[in-house]
Amino acid sequence: MGNGTSRDGFHVNFTKKEEERLQRRFQKASGGAEKATIPYLLQYNEIKSPFAARAMQMFDQDGDGSLTLEQFKQAVDLLGNLTSQDQRAEYLFKYIDLDGSGTISLEELAHVLPGQDHPVGSQQLHEVVANLIAAFDLDGDGELSGSEFRAMLDASMSAPE
Repeated sequence: MGNGTSRDGFHVNFTKKEEERLQRRFQKASGGAEKATIPYLLQYNEIKSPFAARAMQMFDQDGDGSLTLEQFKQAVDLLGNLTSQDQRAEYLFKYIDLDGSGTISLEELAHVLPGQDHPVGSQQLHEVVANLIAAFDLDGDGELSGSEFRAMLDASMSAPE
């Protein structure tokens, strides 16, 4: 893989062929515009990772719900480097732990759960998140530790559809 660095110092590692493929996919999703919306990027690139949308949101520097080609490449590179479930779970835990305390609070989990068109109202969301935390909070501190969070993820991945 080749090495490239964006202006913010995030390393992007793609071969020339991979780079060209990403550029073509980006152009298709953006319709030739400078930016493409995250939903279009996910759709046109057939990205199935449950972490993809959140990873892309991390690189959306202006918060408008769209990415430049460089931001898109950074997100794809990040996703490609999260190869195991453990790495993905650790990344997601750190992403949700907004204050860096090593635990996930009700407020932090509620902050990341609703999407832009979330059907659940704020009071209902609060209740759902409180129940979710209570179900996996084994030590009773009202927050999820790393292992409690991983147990929650494992349970959600093994739940029948």
